[in-house]
Amino acid sequence: MTSIIMLLLLLIVIIIFVVIFRKSTTLGFSVIGIVFLIGYFASMNQTTKEHYDNGQLKSEMKVKSGELESSKLYHENGQLALEGAYRDGMKNGLWKRYYEEGQLEAKLMFQDDLFYGRIEWYYKNGQLQELGYWSGYGKDSYRDNDHKWWYEDGKIKSERDYDYGYEKTQICWDEEGKKIECDTVLFVYNKEEGLTNNIPLDLLKSNMKKTMEEINKSMEELRKPSFDNFEKLEYIEVKNK
Repeated sequence: MTSIIMLLLLLIVIIIFVVIFRKSTTLGFSVIGIVFLIGYFASMNQTTKEHYDNGQLKSEMKVKSGELESSKLYHENGQLALEGAYRDGMKNGLWKRYYEEGQLEAKLMFQDDLFYGRIEWYYKNGQLQELGYWSGYGKDSYRDNDHKWWYEDGKIKSERDYDYGYEKTQICWDEEGKKIECDTVLFVYNKEEGLTNNIPLDLLKSNMKKTMEEINKSMEELRKPSFDNFEKLEYIEVKNK
């Protein structure tokens, strides 16, 4: 698109040069300068499009003042796949993902190319699948605070509380609504790899440290000479006889 615009401008400049330059050298240079300025500002604000081999629109990028402002990506069947805004060349603010059939797949908040803020994932039937908040730094972001998951029929699947990626509490249910044991969910969002379960070493160390702190805290509570603790120990002894 940019090359076509520049060729047209060059043609206009040549015509102007031939017609006007003969009459007035100063006027000719002035007009040429104005045309080039118009061409420069036109190239700083434009929309570029890319297509699949089948002719369907593949991507649409909007540039404003020379910076990428927003983009839309499409599935090969023509349905919108992804849309969102940029700041300083990085994803920022609300982004939306769509299934090939057109249904909303996710609402994702970004900050400098990372998940940051409220994240929502949906099933194809429109039922909410996951809802939670993320925070992070550097190349990685992690789940933070309360997160909830649902089954496709709308029944609650799990509720978990995170502290910067560390899973503090968890409650899970099966599809019949019965409480079951939970699996650990420690996915992170990485700038290069996207959503991944490759947990950074610093997060693993943090989790291990917090886990040991919780264990030591529990052991200290049991060591305290209280009536309640003695009662628990007595109950265990009686039960084991």
